[in-house]
Amino acid sequence: MITGGSSGVGLAIARNLAKDNKIILVGRNENKLQLAQNELGENSSYYADDLSTISGRKRVADFILTNTDHIDVLIHSTGIYPTNSQDNIDNNLLSHYYLIMSILKILNVK
Repeated sequence: MITGGSSGVGLAIARNLAKDNKIILVGRNENKLQLAQNELGENSSYYADDLSTISGRKRVADFILTNTDHIDVLIHSTGIYPTNSQDNIDNNLLSHYYLIMSILKILNVK
């Protein structure tokens, strides 16, 4: 699973991983996610929502928990350019933490 997987570093990682692995891309922009999925092929799927909101994280977690029985690797490549330290903590740290905690039971953690 790659958050922010529709562009930039996340998409570059997805290109490499999708060759031999099933991947799920998560991002806000459905059009960009569709383009990425088309490029990456049958090993990729996606879910569009906003991880910076509580409701968005809940919908992503619900989708993942409903459609996947385990995740071996979670790559957080989503983020924003913060305007202040609280913005940075809320969007670039806590959003990742809360998503992890929401799907922890299916993460392949050893």
